[in-house]
Formats: sequence, structure tokens, C-alpha cells
Amino acid sequence: MSGRICRVKYQVATPCCWESHPDFAGYRGEGIYRRDFEGGGNIRLEFKGVSHTAVILLDGEEIAQHYNAYTSFSVIIRNLPEGIHTLEVKADNRFSEASALHVPNDYMSYGGVSRPVVLEQLNNLYVEYVHITPFRRENKWHAEIETAVYGVGQEAEEFELSVEAAGRKQEWSGVAEPAGRSVFRTALCVEDVKDWLFETPDL
Repeated sequence: MSGRICRVKYQVATPCCWESHPDFAGYRGEGIYRRDFEGGGNIRLEFKGVSHTAVILLDGEEIAQHYNAYTSFSVIIRNLPEGIHTLEVKADNRFSEASALHVPNDYMSYGGVSRPVVLEQLNNLYVEYVHITPFRRENKWHAEIETAVYGVGQEAEEFELSVEAAGRKQEWSGVAEPAGRSVFRTALCVEDVKDWLFETPDL
């Protein structure tokens, strides 16, 4: 950043695009968002969207990079000491060769922390996602359930899961691999499900 606003600090609410601020209406370049927070232990940071490229720093150390304002990304910090920490997000909306669209034309690449940021404190395990895919077989509806369990610690962890769909419950146990994702799948046959048809639009 150069000119009269170089190194000037602003207090802004996020999420936002910096083009909404009068001083940055046509600004193209890099901006740094900085926030102190108190915490410790196993921390997960999820960024729902940073326009258009992002470099993430925690206490001055780079912990993540991401390209694309419209996809979320996350990073896990293990065994963070308890105390006050500084989170910095370097956002950049300049055109680059990273995308064929980012050449000077009528395409607008906004800048800033354009979507929410989530901070979570984790135990040694957490459920990363649950996906449910319905399918029909032998004139009955089934639900395929895929669950990802993430092991944050340095050792394998035993766990028990319970998933309920349409009044049917499935329980199972497993072992999550250390410092990584373990995916588990199961399927349930769901009785008394009415098909949605134009003639009978049951929901």
C-alpha cells in the first residue's frame, strides 16, 4: 500500500469488503486484518472466505495460505499455549496468473475478509463432517451416512458414534488415526418414506 493511506490503521467490522470504505473504493493490493484473542490448547480456525488470496499468521508465524474467495479453508493449531495471541489475515485482491479470470478487464476481484471467521477449541477428537446420501433400492429408501472423525492428538483415539436419521439410530465404535482424518460409512434402511411426485408432493 502506498500514498496517503499507507500504514494507516482502521477499525472495521468483519466480514466486509474494503471497497465499501470510502478510502478504498478502487484500491487493489494487500491489506492486513489483525485481531487479538485469548485461548489455548487445540485450536481450529475456519475462514469462510477471504478475497481473493489469503496468508494467515498466528503470533507472527505463517500457518496457512489459500487462493479463492468463494471456498472456505481451515487450519488446526495443536497445543497452543494459554494466553493472548494475535491473528493476522493478509488479504490481496490483485490480479495474478493464479486464475485466468484475474486479468485487467471488467471482472471485479473484491478485497477483504468477506465471510465469517470461526475459532473453535477442540478436544483430541472432533467430527469434521456428516454427509447423508439418500438412495432407492428394492423399492425402499436408504440413507448412506458418511462421517469423518479427525484426530487432533499425536496418538490413535478410540471413539463411539451415534447417528440418527428418520427415527432410525446407528451406533458404532472405531479408532481415529492420530493427526488425521478417519472416514466411516454405514447405511440405514428407512421405512415408511413417501416418494415426492408431482401428482403426490409429499414432504
